[in-house]
Amino acid sequence: MKNYKYIKHKTKKCSICKEALDVMVSTETKEILWDQGNNADPYNNGRCCESCNMQVVLPLRITLWRQNG
Repeated sequence: MKNYKYIKHKTKKCSICKEALDVMVSTETKEILWDQGNNADPYNNGRCCESCNMQVVLPLRITLWRQNG
């Protein structure tokens, strides 16, 4: 059972889709656990939201890993 949820950041934007970054918040303490998004490399040098990380960045990393061994 996860003890966190995601809310949208008020100012930081995804470098891929330009939507708000996801902020991980503890469901128990309401404390912000992480608000920096995900590393968007190798797609670009910015930070990305959970959706773009799963749909764009991780598949690209796997493809590049398969190509380069």
